[in-house]
Amino acid sequence: MNWKLKSFIQRACTTLPMGRSFYLLLQEFAGGLRHPRYLDRFAEQHRIALLIQEHGVLGDGARVFDVGTGWLPLAPIGFWMCGAASVRTVDIHRYLNLPALSRALAWMADNREKLIALWSDVLSDDTLAARLGTIAELIDRPEEFLARANILYAAPSDATDTGLEDDSIDVHYSTTVLEHIPPDILADILAEANRILRPGGISAHVVDPTDHFAHTDPAITNVNFLQFDDETWATYNDNQFAYHNRLRASDYRRLFEGSPLRIVETMSEIDPRAIQALRDGFPLAESFRGKRHEDLCRYRLVCIAISGKQP
Repeated sequence: MNWKLKSFIQRACTTLPMGRSFYLLLQEFAGGLRHPRYLDRFAEQHRIALLIQEHGVLGDGARVFDVGTGWLPLAPIGFWMCGAASVRTVDIHRYLNLPALSRALAWMADNREKLIALWSDVLSDDTLAARLGTIAELIDRPEEFLARANILYAAPSDATDTGLEDDSIDVHYSTTVLEHIPPDILADILAEANRILRPGGISAHVVDPTDHFAHTDPAITNVNFLQFDDETWATYNDNQFAYHNRLRASDYRRLFEGSPLRIVETMSEIDPRAIQALRDGFPLAESFRGKRHEDLCRYRLVCIAISGKQP
Protein backbone atom coordinates (compact mmCIF):
# COMPACT_ATOMS: atom_id res chain seq x y z
CA MET A 1 0.00 0.00 0.00
CA ASN A 2 1.24 3.49 -0.82
CA TRP A 3 2.53 4.99 2.40
CA LYS A 4 0.75 8.33 1.99
CA LEU A 5 -2.57 6.55 1.48
CA LYS A 6 -1.95 4.49 4.60
CA SER A 7 -1.13 7.63 6.56
CA PHE A 8 -4.36 9.25 5.37
CA ILE A 9 -6.39 6.21 6.49
CA GLN A 10 -4.73 6.16 9.91
CA ARG A 11 -5.35 9.86 10.46
CA ALA A 12 -8.97 9.48 9.35
CA CYS A 13 -9.50 6.59 11.76
CA THR A 14 -8.18 8.77 14.57
CA THR A 15 -10.78 11.49 13.98
CA LEU A 16 -13.87 9.61 12.75
CA PRO A 17 -16.54 8.21 15.10
CA MET A 18 -15.92 4.47 15.52
CA GLY A 19 -12.59 5.04 13.81
CA ARG A 20 -10.73 2.62 16.10
CA SER A 21 -13.22 -0.15 15.29
CA PHE A 22 -12.80 0.54 11.58
CA TYR A 23 -9.02 0.42 11.91
CA LEU A 24 -9.34 -2.91 13.71
CA LEU A 25 -11.33 -4.24 10.76
CA LEU A 26 -8.56 -3.08 8.43
CA GLN A 27 -6.03 -4.91 10.60
CA GLU A 28 -8.17 -8.05 10.46
CA PHE A 29 -8.58 -8.05 6.69
CA ALA A 30 -5.45 -6.37 5.36
CA GLY A 31 -3.05 -5.74 8.24
CA GLY A 32 -1.08 -7.42 10.97
CA LEU A 33 -3.97 -9.45 12.38
CA ARG A 34 -4.53 -11.15 9.01
CA HIS A 35 -1.04 -12.69 8.99
CA PRO A 36 0.23 -12.46 12.59
CA ARG A 37 3.45 -14.51 12.01
CA TYR A 38 3.01 -16.25 15.36
CA LEU A 39 6.13 -18.41 15.18
CA ASP A 40 8.37 -15.49 14.20
CA ARG A 41 7.07 -13.40 17.08
CA PHE A 42 7.44 -16.21 19.59
CA ALA A 43 10.96 -16.85 18.28
CA GLU A 44 11.81 -13.16 18.89
CA GLN A 45 10.53 -13.41 22.47
CA HIS A 46 12.50 -16.64 22.97
CA ARG A 47 15.67 -14.97 21.71
CA ILE A 48 15.31 -12.16 24.25
CA ALA A 49 14.37 -14.60 27.01
CA LEU A 50 17.66 -16.42 26.47
CA LEU A 51 19.57 -13.12 26.66
CA ILE A 52 17.79 -12.30 29.90
CA GLN A 53 18.66 -15.72 31.27
CA GLU A 54 22.30 -15.20 30.36
CA HIS A 55 22.28 -12.28 32.79
CA GLY A 56 20.89 -14.45 35.58
CA VAL A 57 17.23 -13.45 35.42
CA LEU A 58 13.95 -15.10 34.34
CA GLY A 59 13.51 -18.83 34.95
CA ASP A 60 10.62 -20.32 36.91
CA GLY A 61 8.71 -17.84 39.04
CA ALA A 62 9.81 -14.62 37.34
CA ARG A 63 7.62 -11.54 37.60
CA VAL A 64 7.47 -9.75 34.23
CA PHE A 65 6.24 -6.29 33.30
CA ASP A 66 5.45 -5.85 29.58
CA VAL A 67 5.12 -2.37 28.05
CA GLY A 68 2.75 -2.08 25.09
CA THR A 69 0.41 -5.06 24.70
CA GLY A 70 -0.97 -4.15 21.29
CA TRP A 71 -3.65 -6.24 19.59
CA LEU A 72 -2.25 -9.57 20.81
CA PRO A 73 -0.35 -10.37 24.04
CA LEU A 74 2.07 -12.76 22.35
CA ALA A 75 5.14 -11.67 24.33
CA PRO A 76 3.33 -12.13 27.69
CA ILE A 77 2.22 -15.60 26.56
CA GLY A 78 5.80 -16.33 25.54
CA PHE A 79 7.10 -15.38 28.98
CA TRP A 80 4.46 -17.60 30.58
CA MET A 81 5.69 -20.42 28.36
CA CYS A 82 9.19 -19.63 29.68
CA GLY A 83 8.03 -20.18 33.26
CA ALA A 84 7.03 -16.69 34.40
CA ALA A 85 4.84 -16.72 37.49
CA SER A 86 3.09 -13.50 36.51
CA VAL A 87 3.06 -11.04 33.62
CA ARG A 88 1.57 -7.58 33.91
CA THR A 89 1.06 -6.13 30.42
CA VAL A 90 -0.04 -2.52 29.93
CA ASP A 91 -0.98 -0.20 27.09
CA ILE A 92 -1.85 3.46 26.79
CA HIS A 93 -4.79 2.52 24.52
CA ARG A 94 -7.04 -0.52 24.86
CA TYR A 95 -6.27 -2.56 21.74
CA LEU A 96 -6.44 -6.18 23.01
CA ASN A 97 -8.57 -8.23 20.59
CA LEU A 98 -10.09 -11.33 22.17
CA PRO A 99 -11.23 -13.08 18.94
CA ALA A 100 -7.69 -12.66 17.58
CA LEU A 101 -6.34 -14.06 20.84
CA SER A 102 -8.57 -17.13 20.45
CA ARG A 103 -7.13 -17.66 16.97
CA ALA A 104 -3.62 -17.36 18.36
CA LEU A 105 -4.38 -19.94 21.05
CA ALA A 106 -5.83 -22.28 18.42
CA TRP A 107 -2.66 -21.92 16.35
CA MET A 108 -0.55 -22.73 19.40
CA ALA A 109 -2.61 -25.85 20.12
CA ASP A 110 -2.20 -26.97 16.50
CA ASN A 111 1.56 -26.36 16.54
CA ARG A 112 2.47 -27.75 19.95
CA GLU A 113 5.50 -29.72 18.74
CA LYS A 114 7.06 -26.63 17.13
CA LEU A 115 6.51 -24.65 20.30
CA ILE A 116 7.90 -27.36 22.58
CA ALA A 117 10.99 -27.46 20.37
CA LEU A 118 11.24 -23.66 20.54
CA TRP A 119 11.09 -23.36 24.32
CA SER A 120 12.61 -26.72 25.33
CA ASP A 121 15.89 -25.02 26.34
CA VAL A 122 13.94 -22.88 28.83
CA LEU A 123 11.46 -25.29 30.46
CA SER A 124 11.06 -29.05 30.58
CA ASP A 125 9.03 -30.70 27.86
CA ASP A 126 6.51 -31.93 30.47
CA THR A 127 5.91 -28.40 31.78
CA LEU A 128 5.62 -26.99 28.26
CA ALA A 129 3.17 -29.74 27.32
CA ALA A 130 1.08 -28.97 30.40
CA ARG A 131 0.94 -25.27 29.54
CA LEU A 132 0.01 -26.05 25.95
CA GLY A 133 -2.69 -28.32 27.36
CA THR A 134 -4.10 -25.34 29.25
CA ILE A 135 -4.09 -23.37 26.01
CA ALA A 136 -5.93 -26.13 24.13
CA GLU A 137 -8.53 -26.30 26.91
CA LEU A 138 -9.23 -22.57 26.86
CA ILE A 139 -9.08 -21.67 23.15
CA ASP A 140 -12.64 -20.35 23.21
CA ARG A 141 -12.26 -18.66 26.60
CA PRO A 142 -9.35 -16.24 26.09
CA GLU A 143 -10.11 -14.13 29.17
CA GLU A 144 -10.12 -17.24 31.35
CA PHE A 145 -6.83 -18.27 29.75
CA LEU A 146 -5.24 -14.93 30.68
CA ALA A 147 -6.43 -15.36 34.26
CA ARG A 148 -5.17 -18.96 34.43
CA ALA A 149 -1.77 -17.89 33.06
CA ASN A 150 -1.67 -14.97 35.54
CA ILE A 151 -1.36 -12.48 32.67
CA LEU A 152 -2.90 -9.22 33.89
CA TYR A 153 -3.88 -6.79 31.14
CA ALA A 154 -4.32 -3.13 32.05
CA ALA A 155 -5.34 -0.45 29.52
CA PRO A 156 -5.39 2.43 29.46
CA SER A 157 -2.42 2.33 31.79
CA ASP A 158 0.63 4.53 32.25
CA ALA A 159 4.03 2.82 32.15
CA THR A 160 5.58 5.92 33.75
CA ASP A 161 3.43 5.52 36.86
CA THR A 162 2.64 1.85 37.33
CA GLY A 163 1.47 1.91 40.93
CA LEU A 164 3.61 -1.16 41.63
CA GLU A 165 5.78 -1.46 44.72
CA ASP A 166 9.53 -0.87 44.61
CA ASP A 167 11.59 -3.95 43.69
CA SER A 168 8.44 -5.89 42.72
CA ILE A 169 9.40 -7.26 39.29
CA ASP A 170 12.28 -9.22 37.78
CA VAL A 171 11.95 -8.32 34.08
CA HIS A 172 10.84 -5.09 32.40
CA TYR A 173 10.24 -5.72 28.70
CA SER A 174 8.95 -4.29 25.43
CA THR A 175 9.08 -5.31 21.80
CA THR A 176 8.72 -2.74 18.98
CA VAL A 177 7.05 -0.29 21.34
CA LEU A 178 9.62 2.30 22.41
CA GLU A 179 9.78 3.83 18.93
CA HIS A 180 6.12 4.84 19.34
CA ILE A 181 6.72 6.88 22.51
CA PRO A 182 7.97 10.50 22.74
CA PRO A 183 11.54 10.79 24.10
CA ASP A 184 10.61 12.63 27.32
CA ILE A 185 8.08 9.93 28.20
CA LEU A 186 10.67 7.23 27.39
CA ALA A 187 12.98 8.73 29.99
CA ASP A 188 10.19 8.53 32.58
CA ILE A 189 9.42 4.91 31.62
CA LEU A 190 13.05 3.90 32.14
CA ALA A 191 13.15 5.67 35.51
CA GLU A 192 9.97 3.85 36.57
CA ALA A 193 11.47 0.57 35.32
CA ASN A 194 14.43 1.05 37.61
CA ARG A 195 12.14 1.77 40.56
CA ILE A 196 9.98 -1.35 40.18
CA LEU A 197 12.83 -3.70 39.19
CA ARG A 198 14.46 -5.64 41.99
CA PRO A 199 18.23 -5.19 42.39
CA GLY A 200 19.77 -7.22 39.57
CA GLY A 201 16.52 -7.16 37.56
CA ILE A 202 16.66 -6.74 33.78
CA SER A 203 15.08 -4.18 31.47
CA ALA A 204 15.08 -5.68 27.95
CA HIS A 205 13.78 -3.93 24.86
CA VAL A 206 13.52 -4.66 21.13
CA VAL A 207 13.19 -1.46 19.11
CA ASP A 208 12.30 -0.98 15.45
CA PRO A 209 13.66 2.45 14.44
CA THR A 210 12.77 1.99 10.75
CA ASP A 211 10.06 3.87 8.87
CA HIS A 212 7.07 1.61 9.53
CA PHE A 213 5.37 2.76 6.33
CA ALA A 214 8.18 0.98 4.47
CA HIS A 215 6.93 -2.33 5.89
CA THR A 216 3.97 -2.22 3.52
CA ASP A 217 5.22 0.05 0.74
CA PRO A 218 8.17 -1.52 -1.13
CA ALA A 219 8.68 1.69 -3.10
CA ILE A 220 10.31 3.42 -0.12
CA THR A 221 13.24 2.49 2.11
CA ASN A 222 13.48 2.20 5.87
CA VAL A 223 14.92 5.72 6.08
CA ASN A 224 12.26 7.42 3.96
CA PHE A 225 10.86 9.39 6.91
CA LEU A 226 14.24 10.94 7.68
CA GLN A 227 13.80 13.38 4.77
CA PHE A 228 11.14 15.36 6.68
CA ASP A 229 11.54 18.04 9.31
CA ASP A 230 9.52 17.52 12.49
CA GLU A 231 6.64 19.76 11.41
CA THR A 232 6.19 18.00 8.07
CA TRP A 233 6.54 14.54 9.58
CA ALA A 234 3.83 15.35 12.13
CA THR A 235 1.33 15.82 9.31
CA TYR A 236 1.76 12.14 8.44
CA ASN A 237 2.54 10.70 11.83
CA ASP A 238 0.78 12.50 14.66
CA ASN A 239 -1.93 9.98 15.53
CA GLN A 240 -2.37 6.99 17.83
CA PHE A 241 -1.93 4.44 15.04
CA ALA A 242 1.26 5.75 13.44
CA TYR A 243 3.31 7.90 15.81
CA HIS A 244 7.04 7.24 15.45
CA ASN A 245 9.65 9.27 17.35
CA ARG A 246 12.36 8.67 14.66
CA LEU A 247 15.06 8.24 17.32
CA ARG A 248 18.17 6.54 15.98
CA ALA A 249 20.33 3.89 17.65
CA SER A 250 22.66 6.47 19.22
CA ASP A 251 19.66 8.33 20.65
CA TYR A 252 18.40 5.20 22.41
CA ARG A 253 21.84 4.56 23.85
CA ARG A 254 21.91 8.09 25.25
CA LEU A 255 18.46 7.61 26.75
CA PHE A 256 19.51 4.44 28.55
CA GLU A 257 22.84 5.94 29.62
CA GLY A 258 20.96 8.92 31.07
CA SER A 259 18.62 6.66 33.05
CA PRO A 260 19.30 4.91 36.37
CA LEU A 261 19.61 1.62 34.46
CA ARG A 262 23.01 0.24 33.42
CA ILE A 263 23.43 -1.10 29.88
CA VAL A 264 24.97 -4.57 29.78
CA GLU A 265 24.41 -5.56 26.14
CA THR A 266 23.25 -4.01 22.86
CA MET A 267 22.77 -5.48 19.41
CA SER A 268 21.61 -4.19 16.03
CA GLU A 269 21.84 -4.79 12.30
CA ILE A 270 22.47 -2.38 9.41
CA ASP A 271 20.07 -2.21 6.47
CA PRO A 272 22.15 -2.36 3.23
CA ARG A 273 19.34 -0.95 1.06
CA ALA A 274 19.01 2.10 3.29
CA ILE A 275 22.78 2.58 3.35
CA GLN A 276 22.86 2.50 -0.44
CA ALA A 277 20.03 5.03 -0.65
CA LEU A 278 21.99 7.45 1.53
CA ARG A 279 25.16 6.89 -0.51
CA ASP A 280 23.16 7.64 -3.64
CA GLY A 281 22.17 11.01 -2.23
CA PHE A 282 18.82 10.40 -0.55
CA PRO A 283 17.97 13.81 1.02
CA LEU A 284 17.94 14.09 4.81
CA ALA A 285 16.28 16.65 7.02
CA GLU A 286 18.75 18.93 8.75
CA SER A 287 18.37 17.23 12.14
CA PHE A 288 19.67 13.93 10.69
CA ARG A 289 22.51 15.22 8.50
CA GLY A 290 25.12 15.14 11.24
CA LYS A 291 24.64 11.46 12.04
CA ARG A 292 26.69 8.61 10.58
CA HIS A 293 24.98 6.56 7.90
CA GLU A 294 25.43 3.41 9.96
CA ASP A 295 23.57 5.04 12.84
CA LEU A 296 20.70 6.16 10.62
CA CYS A 297 20.35 2.71 9.03
CA ARG A 298 20.45 0.45 12.07
CA TYR A 299 17.43 -1.74 12.73
CA ARG A 300 16.37 -4.61 15.01
CA LEU A 301 17.87 -2.87 18.02
CA VAL A 302 18.12 -4.82 21.27
CA CYS A 303 19.09 -3.20 24.55
CA ILE A 304 19.60 -5.20 27.74
CA ALA A 305 20.05 -3.11 30.89
CA ILE A 306 20.28 -4.03 34.53
CA SER A 307 18.73 -2.27 37.50
CA GLY A 308 21.02 0.45 38.81
CA LYS A 309 20.19 -0.48 42.40
CA GLN A 310 22.73 -2.34 44.50
CA PRO A 311 21.80 -5.88 45.59
